[in-house]
Amino acid sequence: MPLTPPDHKCHRLHGHSYRIELAMRKAPPPRKVCEEIYRLLDFNCLNQIEGLHNPTAENLAVWMWDRLTLNRVDPKVVIVAETCESSCVFSGR
Repeated sequence: MPLTPPDHKCHRLHGHSYRIELAMRKAPPPRKVCEEIYRLLDFNCLNQIEGLHNPTAENLAVWMWDRLTLNRVDPKVVIVAETCESSCVFSGR
């Protein structure tokens, strides 16, 4: 997390097993869109993905929303959970 202080535990390279949930206004996203997003995120350094330089749960939720809408998918809510006790809910701009 490049924007955290150097002595903060999240500043060092670390990983999460994020859980992402979507609620859609209409139809679910096409499988092809989901697979593309999964391929971009799974086992990759999120800091190196365009738009995720500072990959907080909040930024990941916005990134996911933007990626879906670029593919003409109409999300209602994107939920990104870092842990079972820490999550972010994004419902658009």
